[in-house]
Amino acid sequence: MGNFDFLLNNEEYESFSKPCIEAENMIATSTVATAFMARRALEQAVHWIYSHDSYLEAPYRATLSSLVWDDDFREIVDPELHRQIVLLIRWGNHAAHGGEIKEREAILALHHLYQFVNFIDYCYSNEFVERYFDEQLLPLSANIKFRETPQSMAKLQNSLPDLPDFDEQMASQSLTIQETYTEKRETAALRQDVSFHIDQLSEAETRKLFIDIDLRLAGWTFEENCRVEVAVHGLKYGTGTGYCDYVLYGKNGKVLAIVEAKKASVNPEVGEVQVKEYAEVLEKQIAIGQFALLPMV
Repeated sequence: MGNFDFLLNNEEYESFSKPCIEAENMIATSTVATAFMARRALEQAVHWIYSHDSYLEAPYRATLSSLVWDDDFREIVDPELHRQIVLLIRWGNHAAHGGEIKEREAILALHHLYQFVNFIDYCYSNEFVERYFDEQLLPLSANIKFRETPQSMAKLQNSLPDLPDFDEQMASQSLTIQETYTEKRETAALRQDVSFHIDQLSEAETRKLFIDIDLRLAGWTFEENCRVEVAVHGLKYGTGTGYCDYVLYGKNGKVLAIVEAKKASVNPEVGEVQVKEYAEVLEKQIAIGQFALLPMV
């Protein structure tokens, strides 16, 4: 039994139910393959909702990113759920080229995928059952791989069947049927006996997850040319010791940038002052090329 088995009870979900289950099973062997397969399953689920809901009109260039960033899609999806979808896509994009996906990220990739397909079930099924993602059901093992080579990921991708043609999916449903699904979504709160709730991560964890994957997508390697929570001694305030959220290093070992994460509600100038003081102290110890503040929500 797995988290996504409930999808098998509805034949309408056939296009994405099996991919979801395959992604969950992947975590027994590889976090990287899990993130990649979760993104692939998400793409098929997004295609399903576009082809069934008349309110959604696909943009001209219907990539997964353009579909989930479309204004109409964002209007029907809760902001927290949308953030989870975006994170999942970034993990999947990184995984597609090999590299590292942490166990926590792979678990959350499945969690975020689960949130989205559960949202689909709430909006469009006739009788939604309240359920929650259960990590205990994941087939985790001691032999799980956290890194994959680009060659192994290319081999995995080549072994998979082509995704169904999106244009054909969009044309497969009549407008009358699509309008029926739209009405189901719009009346879900009245039709369903239970409410839909999103498992939310803390703002601090969400912020860190975004920065971590964005740095890796930009080519930085943690514990090599990117270090976290770097101690800075000799500050003018408090105990005299602070910690840089992220420090980026060049090939010569010199500091290229300091990345400081702050809440969106915090004035960026506050973080900039903090980074400048960190940089001044670090400059006395090692040469610094530049420093940067990266505000994240």
